[in-house]
Amino acid sequence: MNRLLRLPPRLGLLIATAIAASVFLVDISTGAELRVYPLYFFAIILASTLATRRQAYAFASYCAALWAVSKYLDGTEFSSGLVWIWNTSAQVVSFTLVAVLVQRLAATLATEQKVSEELSSALRAVEDADRIARHDLRTPLSSIVATLGMLMSRPGLSGDDLRLLASARRAARRAMTMVNLSLALHRMEQGCYVLEAEAVDLHATLLAVIDDLKEHADAKGLRLDLKGGADGTVAVGHADFAYSVIANVLKNAIEAAPAGSAVSIEVVSENAAIRLSVANAGAVPAEIRARFFGKYATSGKQGGSGLGAYSARLMARAMGGELEMATDEHSGTLLTLSLPRASADRVPETAPHVRFDSQLDIAAHPGVLIVDDDEYNRLILRRLLPEDCAPVEMAVNGKAAVDRIRKWRPDLIFMDINMPVMGGIEALNAIRAAQATAGQAPSVIVAFSAIDDAQSQTAYLAQGFDACLGKPCSRADVMALLVGRPATPTAAEDGPETEIEIDGELLPMLPEFRASRAALLEELVLSLERGERDAARRLAHQLGGSLGTFGLHWASRACKALEDEIERGGPLPAVARAQGVLAHVRTVAAQPRIPS
Repeated sequence: MNRLLRLPPRLGLLIATAIAASVFLVDISTGAELRVYPLYFFAIILASTLATRRQAYAFASYCAALWAVSKYLDGTEFSSGLVWIWNTSAQVVSFTLVAVLVQRLAATLATEQKVSEELSSALRAVEDADRIARHDLRTPLSSIVATLGMLMSRPGLSGDDLRLLASARRAARRAMTMVNLSLALHRMEQGCYVLEAEAVDLHATLLAVIDDLKEHADAKGLRLDLKGGADGTVAVGHADFAYSVIANVLKNAIEAAPAGSAVSIEVVSENAAIRLSVANAGAVPAEIRARFFGKYATSGKQGGSGLGAYSARLMARAMGGELEMATDEHSGTLLTLSLPRASADRVPETAPHVRFDSQLDIAAHPGVLIVDDDEYNRLILRRLLPEDCAPVEMAVNGKAAVDRIRKWRPDLIFMDINMPVMGGIEALNAIRAAQATAGQAPSVIVAFSAIDDAQSQTAYLAQGFDACLGKPCSRADVMALLVGRPATPTAAEDGPETEIEIDGELLPMLPEFRASRAALLEELVLSLERGERDAARRLAHQLGGSLGTFGLHWASRACKALEDEIERGGPLPAVARAQGVLAHVRTVAAQPRIPS
């Protein structure tokens, strides 16, 4: 019997079936009643519940005994001793094989299910740890960005020092953007991402990507041919996602295009969508075409992860659009990004960095409690508060904050959300209850978090917070809370400003900024004089995007207008216009912005 049990499952079932069939034929030939055959079905069903082979043996013996009793009652098979012995032996073997083989199959399935559950649990643990690590990175990165901004506001720094600090701050912001994208991609994979939609100009985003990747194209001798105008190219999406998708598509095209060839880029505005297509003469390798957008799909790329196209399509679909690919050896490769068009009545608003739904009642000289487990966040926020806020105290977590408010009522509390010992939401509820019990007026409690998307802000306000403030924040953001009115950009006048206002922390950088923009404007003047269209367009675009950051709104608009004229392909703008912008940038007066 043990030898039979060591047979391969398929062979064992085949033998058991053959024996059962032969018994069935014997029964038919001898005229026996067939009432015993439901036992086969009963045996198979019940055998699937068996846990051990001993139980299988016992069950098979039980079924064989039932068979013998049934045949005895029937009387047909006992007319011949040999027939009875044959039938009984056959049934013992058949039932034993069926019972044990079904038990083995059930045991195998149970083992596979257990292994699958363990693997799923392990993967969830890895993903949770990865997600927590990425989330925790946001706090120190926010501190670094804010600290660098404060250092840049110190007087007496040289131009080199300011450039180094500005470079470090940009790097920290890029790292923070990458962490945010990584967290968003995880939610997209889980199917639980909710888009915080905003208006995105795909043409402007494309130009920024081209400027960033132009050196890579030049290194291969590639020509980037851009078609389509800048009008009507505003889509509904997310600025970071759109930049990432376009950068991925264009970088792949530059890498795949044969040296010395051209990469064709076109932006087309349709009725309901904006379509951006990128074509190159290289074909996608045949072995990965079917799974081009699959996870880890890569071929022949040293160090490639195979996640670029996969994440790009995830982001495109998260924005309500699509990313498609067509390729063959004759036509090359065409990648097309489609996003919903932002019509006049469908332009979404970006979630404010500071948000509250009703007027905040904050004292003129409030006492402030800052609750955050990161010491740098506490110190930086303290530096951003006006000097007349008194007292200003710190708490390392929610429990410490609850203990402190039992002895002192602050007018304003900045509360981090994710903290050890006691988190921000639990502390909020405890503080509200303690102040109500003591008969005190409730403090204004602000959710102070790096997770500041519109969905999270809505959830914080629903939990009972009075306002939301994102990390990193600026002094203008803090002042907006204190005066109970969110900061809004001031519309620029039609003509050149006679005086500009900029944030105090940027004021020490203004001389260096003027010099760098003046140098770019001088290059623009020379490019227009020489008729160098591509260089002039690139410089005008760079200036249009940067001048506004220092309050030079008229100069920014003037450079964007120059860029638009160059894009349209007509005669180059008059050199005098660029010279006028240059004179304005060099001479316009500036003063620090005074919070209202």
